[in-house]
Amino acid sequence: MTFKPVVQNDGIFYFAYLHAIVIQHDLDFTSEYSAASREGKHPDPLLVTRSASGRPADAFPVGPALFGLPLYLVAVTIAGPDLPQFGPPYATAFCLSSLLAGLLALALCFRITAAVTGSDRSAVIGVAAAALTTPFVYYLSYEPSYSHTFSAFASAAFVYWWWRTGEVDRGSNGSCWVCWAASWA
Repeated sequence: MTFKPVVQNDGIFYFAYLHAIVIQHDLDFTSEYSAASREGKHPDPLLVTRSASGRPADAFPVGPALFGLPLYLVAVTIAGPDLPQFGPPYATAFCLSSLLAGLLALALCFRITAAVTGSDRSAVIGVAAAALTTPFVYYLSYEPSYSHTFSAFASAAFVYWWWRTGEVDRGSNGSCWVCWAASWA
């Protein structure tokens, strides 16, 4: 499996915010969804719901777009705003943001696990097992435009912050960690 920097299917709904806000300066997703359909990135344009104003709605969260904004702005600055909306370099920038978010999530999970276990080796094995026995690697490399890597980063960052601020009894209550781990399953 290799890295596939393509925005498609559900990913268009996360990505659409970037073009609509940065280039068009509005939240009318008509041109974004039309471009996605034209470019073959979304299989069924009938799945798009309409807002009360009759414009296409985007019920997907804006978080992935916010995380992808810095690299997207770099792509727009370098290439200009006139290339196909869902092609390189814009899609590549968004997908690289997703890859970065996923790798940061794994790094934070390693830091937490190493602190809990006191063993880097155990942390590497645990994080590798979590990444390789779940769909995480698939979303990290083959469908990076989906929100899973961004969500993993946000969750890992929250738990890391929680851990670092001392709001948790660090490891003395094993049932707390078992419940936390079970919530990820």
